[in-house]
Amino acid sequence: MTRTFFVAALATALAVPPAAAQPAEPALPASPPAAQPARTAQPPLIELKPDYPAPPTDGIFVSDRGAVFTVDEQTRLNKAAAKIRFASGLPVMVVTVRSLEAMGMGPEQSVDTYAREVFRQWGIPTAKDDRGLMIFISRDDKQARVLLGAGWAAEHEPTARRIAEATLTPALNTTKVGEAVLLSMREVESMLGRAGYSTELPDTVAPPVDGKILPPSPQSAVPPPSSSFIATIGRGTWLAIIGGVVVLIIFAVLAAKGRRG
Repeated sequence: MTRTFFVAALATALAVPPAAAQPAEPALPASPPAAQPARTAQPPLIELKPDYPAPPTDGIFVSDRGAVFTVDEQTRLNKAAAKIRFASGLPVMVVTVRSLEAMGMGPEQSVDTYAREVFRQWGIPTAKDDRGLMIFISRDDKQARVLLGAGWAAEHEPTARRIAEATLTPALNTTKVGEAVLLSMREVESMLGRAGYSTELPDTVAPPVDGKILPPSPQSAVPPPSSSFIATIGRGTWLAIIGGVVVLIIFAVLAAKGRRG
């Protein structure tokens, strides 16, 4: 019986079908990569280069890129600078700009750096023993400088600084910048006088016209021609004529006496 039960159990086990295989879950489709925002083309970086005023032509001493002066003020400044130039031999230039930014300078660069470069490019320091001068104004930056060439003794630096700080800079908050620069020009002239330079024109030189001064005309040693015939004959000639006349008179007198005798 045991054997019969074992055989029946085995037959039953073999008759039971194996568990149905579970179908594999379908693979989810891969999600597309997240869309990257489109990159716009960046414009190339433009390197700013400082813009320096061109040196003025001969006889002009004012460059007003900052539109600070009236026409009358610019003319008066040019005349004052021309007078100093002819009397002392030293150039005194006046330069204005609207702002350092307008001239291509970065925020980290200073007024002193820019003004000194203008000073150098214009060749002012090399004029007459490195004693050129420049009055510089940056209108919107409210900055002013009076630059001296390297030939100036250190004792004159305080005077230049005082002119910039006490005369020019306060005027930049007003509408009287031109008047302040004219006053500073007179102060510069006084400084030159104290340094031993002549600031007065000789009597033979006419005041400047439009900022230009013509050198005095050389005086001729020859007297001007005269319409008088007598004036055209030289002194020696007259003496010879008079001497000849006297000799003729003497001979005539002697001849007359000889005939009488």
